[in-house]
Amino acid sequence: MKKKTLAILLSLAMVFSLFPVSAFASGTFPDTDKHWADGDIVILYHTDMADGIPVMVDGVETNLYFPDKNLTRAEFAKLLSRSLHLTKYYAGFDAYETMLAKNAVNEFIDVEENEWFCQDILVVKNAGIMNGFSDKSFKPEQFVTREETAQIIINYCTYINQYRDANNKLAVGTVAEKYMDDSEISDWASEAVYSLPPIQGSTGNKVMHGYPDGTFKPKGNLTRGEVSAVMVRLCERRY
Repeated sequence: MKKKTLAILLSLAMVFSLFPVSAFASGTFPDTDKHWADGDIVILYHTDMADGIPVMVDGVETNLYFPDKNLTRAEFAKLLSRSLHLTKYYAGFDAYETMLAKNAVNEFIDVEENEWFCQDILVVKNAGIMNGFSDKSFKPEQFVTREETAQIIINYCTYINQYRDANNKLAVGTVAEKYMDDSEISDWASEAVYSLPPIQGSTGNKVMHGYPDGTFKPKGNLTRGEVSAVMVRLCERRY
């Protein structure tokens, strides 16, 4: 497995050029060894964007990733905010630290200052990537739906493009045909769902797409494995 993982990391590092190759190493989580998102998960781990979840296995504390577990809003906030550290590789400064410095007041009623996700939530809120709800809550433990993910991706593109040069901006695309379950897509998410950016250097594949049966499943929850693939695609940068 180590040789296989190292080969994946080295080949992806060629297109993932905003990271130094030395940042990658072999190794992954015990529960992602044969998972389809293993390569993406390893990249996120070795670039300090994602962590495992400590659990006790046969009396020993082990970090597992739980790739098929539904993603929470707090977990997504952490992934997105930590990805902003990567701007230092192509913009000369750290966008995460810039946003963090602007966080004067925590207005969320359900985000305590001592929670592990507090700073990350405030960073993505300040950047306009993720927002709270009308009752001033963030709902950190609520699962993220696919249509919410689409809107968050568009928000992320809007924010991060100000730090990318013309050749590497995340272009917003359009989907020519409606999804079979278009009527299930919320009005506020419809434009985002049909405007997801293509993977850089690809011939039309998008950072997030529908299913083979022609549906998008907008109300379905995003998993930790799925978001790993989305984040790697969003952060890819061509030479």
